[in-house]
Amino acid sequence: MADTRFTGNKNIDVWWIDEGDYANEEQLTAAEINAGVRVTPAIAWDGTSFPAAGDSDSATDLGLWDDANATFRGAPSFDASLNYFYPKDLSDSVTDYGMVYQHFRKLGLRGVLVTRVGQLSATGTITPAVAGQWISVFKSITDGYKSDIEGDDSYKYAITYLPQGYQKVYTQVKNATAPVVTRLSTAGSVAAGAKVVLRATLGGHYATQVVDWKSSNPAVAQVSQNGVVTVAAGAASAATTNITASHPSASTVSTAHAITVS
Repeated sequence: MADTRFTGNKNIDVWWIDEGDYANEEQLTAAEINAGVRVTPAIAWDGTSFPAAGDSDSATDLGLWDDANATFRGAPSFDASLNYFYPKDLSDSVTDYGMVYQHFRKLGLRGVLVTRVGQLSATGTITPAVAGQWISVFKSITDGYKSDIEGDDSYKYAITYLPQGYQKVYTQVKNATAPVVTRLSTAGSVAAGAKVVLRATLGGHYATQVVDWKSSNPAVAQVSQNGVVTVAAGAASAATTNITASHPSASTVSTAHAITVS
């Protein structure tokens, strides 16, 4: 089936949740998201740098005894500058434009930006976040404010959001009833030095590369982030290890797959 164009209009939602209004940014619930500030209606496309993941920053503050070319990996980075329309009345705290403006009048707010793409049930319909939906989460602090009303521009302003050490692209809204489900490509008896592949789903969605894989006995077999299990070349016959997958948004860890060296 050929790809079809998917327009962004009314198919993207963005929320802001203040720090303290969520328990864990890795396990955001639908209730926490829906209680946040839904900033979508006030966002202007023009001038908006949509929250987008970038390379991790690096630390190069070296001591005298450090190697000259040494660098250290810093925190995950992203770019986010959202342009909002001013409300017609700057004292407005009722309309979408007014609520967003009143909330961000004070800079230095800490919290998370949450984005959801392609989840609206009907064009223009406000659709709350639901457990199991795909979202992206960017831990931020509001840093910059710039009015943008000169010339023929619309009546709007820009808020810059700075990275605060955590981002998760395409995670899920916490689902208290959905475990990680894994499937082994072949039987669990594997020869030393051989490989087998595991697949994972989360809430019915393909999730092999977003779950965290773990081997209970890495000396027998290790598992990659892609679910590829590699049995050690020198593993003893009949040695076993259990492979599991977990995800912060899942209700429980997956059922263990026992890998036995044949």
